[in-house]
Amino acid sequence: MYLKSHVLLNFLQDLSSSPADVAVTLDGLSHIVTPELARDLSPELIAMLNHSRPHIRKRALLALYKVIVKNPETLHAARSRLEEKLVDPDPGKVNPTLVRL
Repeated sequence: MYLKSHVLLNFLQDLSSSPADVAVTLDGLSHIVTPELARDLSPELIAMLNHSRPHIRKRALLALYKVIVKNPETLHAARSRLEEKLVDPDPGKVNPTLVRL
């Protein structure tokens, strides 16, 4: 239990760090996500879909896909944000959204 909460705390800290740290954290998360991490980190990932930096929004979207695979309930919470991404001015976000839906 301690290890899970420690990993979660580290991810949350990294998601509020510099943009470079956030990008690396999102990439890493997509490779090691578990159902428990998916459940606990999904609110932060959904919020990051509106990040001010386009490359962070794209990485958050790709990580969110992996989270949805591990925890399908996340799709219901993220659906409205995913629909918003279909009209994102950056085509780099529209394509991954379509592929993931």
